[in-house]
Amino acid sequence: MNLTKFKSKEILEDKLVADTVSIIQKLQKNQNSLFLLFSGGSTPKIFLQKLSNTAINWTNITISLADERLVDSKSEYSNGKFLFENLINRIKSDKPKFLPLVQDPKNEINNLLLLNQESLFSKKPDIIFLGMGNDGHFASLFPNDNNSEIGLNTNYNEILLNTNAPVHPEKRVSFSLNHIIKSTHLFLFCTGEEKLNIITNTTPKEELPIYNLLESRKNAISVYWAP
Repeated sequence: MNLTKFKSKEILEDKLVADTVSIIQKLQKNQNSLFLLFSGGSTPKIFLQKLSNTAINWTNITISLADERLVDSKSEYSNGKFLFENLINRIKSDKPKFLPLVQDPKNEINNLLLLNQESLFSKKPDIIFLGMGNDGHFASLFPNDNNSEIGLNTNYNEILLNTNAPVHPEKRVSFSLNHIIKSTHLFLFCTGEEKLNIITNTTPKEELPIYNLLESRKNAISVYWAP
């Protein structure tokens, strides 16, 4: 991994915004469309707000989420709602197209069937922004969850899968590790000493999902950390 440490979360956010704008502008010179995946949680909130105020041309950019809770789009737990509030609704120019990961919040099996009918989800992402929990999970791939263990296997070829979180709301839908590591650019954005200890531990005593990601991408993942 390429680990960059910043003195503050604000400096990290500004650098990540600048790098994102630069990457998008370069990609747009050679591609007619882009596909980006974002993450929910409190950590990227200000980053998303800052990104909304940039000169990015969002036309022909489609965005979605690396994972989602199986809840209604109006729920306080919805990552989609979070993305609209902090990024999409704040963009003053033409807005990107948004692909939700929840179409049937009451039936996880049917929801996955509906998602698999959307061909764009099979497109290799151009940029993915990931966070990490203190338990070493990323996206909605958790430790001690059988479905997550399946999704963390690089031989698992399905793009999306249902998983179970250890906290409410338990039902989740997530991109698989195998699809995440196909992204052209992959950022892991995390803060705090506990998370730094996890990602820099060269002799971990337990297997955590984040180690599957770091091992699979090796030097092709940009880790941005701040206290």
